[in-house]
Amino acid sequence: MNDPEILELNALCNGLIEGSLSDEQKRRLDSLLSGSDEARRFYVRAMALSASLFDYAAEMQADAPSAPATRATLPFPIARIVGPALALAAAVALALWIPPKFAPRTEPGSAETVGEETVARLTASKDCKWIGTTPLVGEWFNAGQKLQLTEGFAEITFDCGAQVVLEGPASLDLHSAWSALFHHGALTAKVPPEAIGFRIENPAVQIVDLGTEFSMLAEKNGAAEVFVIEGSVEASGRDALNQPSKTITLKEKQARRFALHGEGEVADRDQKLAKLNRKVEFQRGLGKTEYTHWGFDEASGAIARGRSVGFAPGGFDATFEPALPQPLVAGRWGNALSFDGAFSARAAFPPKSPSGTRTAAFWCKIPADAALSESDAIISWYSAETGERPVSIAWNGDPTLGALGALKTSLGRGLKVGSTPLRDGQWHHVAVVFAPNPDAPARTHLKTYLDGRLEATSFVRGAVKNWKKAGGADARFVAEGGLWIGRNPFQGPQPNGFRGELDELYLINRALSPREIQHLLRKNRLPSAEMLVAQ
Repeated sequence: MNDPEILELNALCNGLIEGSLSDEQKRRLDSLLSGSDEARRFYVRAMALSASLFDYAAEMQADAPSAPATRATLPFPIARIVGPALALAAAVALALWIPPKFAPRTEPGSAETVGEETVARLTASKDCKWIGTTPLVGEWFNAGQKLQLTEGFAEITFDCGAQVVLEGPASLDLHSAWSALFHHGALTAKVPPEAIGFRIENPAVQIVDLGTEFSMLAEKNGAAEVFVIEGSVEASGRDALNQPSKTITLKEKQARRFALHGEGEVADRDQKLAKLNRKVEFQRGLGKTEYTHWGFDEASGAIARGRSVGFAPGGFDATFEPALPQPLVAGRWGNALSFDGAFSARAAFPPKSPSGTRTAAFWCKIPADAALSESDAIISWYSAETGERPVSIAWNGDPTLGALGALKTSLGRGLKVGSTPLRDGQWHHVAVVFAPNPDAPARTHLKTYLDGRLEATSFVRGAVKNWKKAGGADARFVAEGGLWIGRNPFQGPQPNGFRGELDELYLINRALSPREIQHLLRKNRLPSAEMLVAQ
């Protein structure tokens, strides 16, 4: 099937599920299914996906639905035309195919599944005392986790990039990567442009940041005072019944007091603001930074040089397959590597960090006319030495998995699909953070950033139980591991590989913070601890 047929079939399947197909569209769907094995396989996947989403929605339903819900079934004319063989094939395929499980998409300001996803981490501290377990600098926090600081200062960086400093005694509930509930204490938030929309809630007020720095003093009786240091915020007061009242915009140097009985001026505003703005000397622990970098600015014959920091020198040069002389074009920074769908490169994979964390970052440009069949991996890797699960970072060419053209990151049996299409012929910066869960090492949290902003993603669990025995995997990939650029050898030979351009590929042996990712995007180099403090 060609790309237009795939997209047409996807639209017809969606219409069938929604019950909105016209008679003409039904006949067209009949024709596609009766004439193509590939179309029938696509149809089976789409119907199974619909069934899985139906079950997930049923599990999440809190109240009885207003009307009985029905699942999409193969309409009678299609069953008659395609015949009993298709019905049997579909039944067998559905029985053998393991339907994916989906987690809700993470949107700015929405709550993630409690306990299922890390949403922030402790990036600095000073003289901290906590109620309960004492977190270490660098430790991740889950959605739904309650932080209770009795003394000291704690810097918490949310995955969206917002940075919050708590002064004890203070209590903060983490809702998501984009929001938190502030019970009491003193708080200062710095929100870069990439995190606009970050939200802090309180019983008396909700603050939605518009790209700024602001502070809050929250009292245990529910009242809160809001101070805008730079930029502006939207503040929505709440009444005694927790209902929102009017929304006002507070701008630089303005302050307002919110209580359950109304709002008013802040007493001793300047003294309070001076105290909130005093400089704190934090203890930071970025940890050792080891990384490998391929700039693709020059190539010697069929080899692109790889530079490493923290590893033994040499050994990370990328070899072109097939050997091509100078497949370089003008890139985002200097030159870039160009892929035509048949060309790829291979290099040694850097050793694993003790914590298992890793960040992959690069610039890519995907043509607006790239075919769905040209969505092979931009980069992929597997470490035979450590037994790490295979990883693939690509753009999504399967409309049943999510947004077409969006970033797709596969890890073992699961994958995450973003929401922003990349097929526009423009350069985009991609960063993917891999952070193993310390309480469940087999689980790895994936954080994907596009052009410095945390992507909204959907999680899909795949069906491959033993990838080493899956058909088509490259024997060298299984036996040796390594890094592949422009190809996913786990899938075996493909009619078309990745088509597009790649520049400034970094593999870093720790989880970069959002601020570090934004610095790498703007400067094409990793920041020092001193640079982060100065920002």
